[in-house]
Amino acid sequence: MLSSYINVWKIFLASWFQKWDLQKKEIEKFRQQFKKVPVTANLFYNVVYMNVFIIVLLSNGGFSESFQQFALWWAVLPSLTASLSFYRYHYGPSFMNEISWKTNSNWLQNWILLQAMSLVNLTQTAIIYVFGLVIEKMLPESLQWSYRFPLGMIEEGVQNSLRCFYGLAIILALSTPLWTKGYNISMEVLDRKERIRNLETLIDLVYQTGLTPMFIFSTIPLFAVAESAGFRVHLIHVVFAAIEILLVNWTVQFKFCINHQLFHEIQPLHAMAHIEHHIAKGVHSTTLGSGIWESWSAGHNIFITPTFLSTFPYLLFQSLYCGINMLTHTMWPSKYWIQYHTLHHIILADIYNANIPSSYDYKNSKTVKQYDEKLKAISPFVKYPALSDCVGLALVIICGTIMHQGFGIGVTRIDWDEVIWHSHHVSASS
Repeated sequence: MLSSYINVWKIFLASWFQKWDLQKKEIEKFRQQFKKVPVTANLFYNVVYMNVFIIVLLSNGGFSESFQQFALWWAVLPSLTASLSFYRYHYGPSFMNEISWKTNSNWLQNWILLQAMSLVNLTQTAIIYVFGLVIEKMLPESLQWSYRFPLGMIEEGVQNSLRCFYGLAIILALSTPLWTKGYNISMEVLDRKERIRNLETLIDLVYQTGLTPMFIFSTIPLFAVAESAGFRVHLIHVVFAAIEILLVNWTVQFKFCINHQLFHEIQPLHAMAHIEHHIAKGVHSTTLGSGIWESWSAGHNIFITPTFLSTFPYLLFQSLYCGINMLTHTMWPSKYWIQYHTLHHIILADIYNANIPSSYDYKNSKTVKQYDEKLKAISPFVKYPALSDCVGLALVIICGTIMHQGFGIGVTRIDWDEVIWHSHHVSASS
């Protein structure tokens, strides 16, 4: 475990300093540590073990009985049903033939390796967390606060966020021909023969929507338990997270795109943590945004500081899933809305940044070399890198307004009188 932890750190450092030869060498060392597990077996273990974790977490984390029942009926059962049905559709009735004690043992060994990767990402978050505490001491007294949301408020936010996801899925399902058209337009622009039918689009949508509850009901409750045990998020950490989210297409190069590259270049790791995000032919805005165990492997959030916002009711849903996730994971029915990250899904474009190619992508990506000039002449999202962040922010505002005005929920509807505040300036002086 320690050697794997050091190995992953070397990969990150080589990436940050753009030492690509060293990065390649360290990636190969990490690859050789993984066991081979058949894809179908890997998919089965991924979804089953994650739902077992969710059930154990909710049963022992002090959550209400009604919340546990909601999770069972609206998260666990839908995710198992959607996933296993899709795998049978995709691979045929024999997709479970590879389930055995040996493949299960190999999966567990790979899962342990995954913890080394997760710990590297958690270490980065911990460094930023401590740095925030140092900076906080230099701030005015009015900004030296931490907060904790009551567990009941967190539960309500999780349930309402999931209801919004399912509501969005219904809207997308009713407008299936638009997203089918979007996929086919992209293929026409790229002079490719692949096409998708409405039924395939709908099946992909149901599968991707079914995966989302596993992130919502694992990461958020996990951090709620941590807060109950004494972990505190300070206002300075919220500021860090807001900056990272607003500049997401620039900040992703420091964590997300490195993890993302590993997922695509190490096949067993891809099957372990990322495959669910790519197994469908198309992509939709109700997607989890990652594989089932991807967030776990990335330190419980694919970004660095938004981890701090996990228990902030509605905030992750509104800032990420209603913003950049919706923008980049929708097959918009217009050639002017073609984006690199959407192409990363529908043609498996070798681009590891979010929506804007990184320096590594410009140097190594075959897709960028083949299509960049053509796409810049068509799509403003390719021509103007800052446009993705601007449109993502606009989507956040629009969705937030709909939630506030239309449904009476969201960040702007939080009852702040119920939030538990603690002044660290006072405690320090006493």
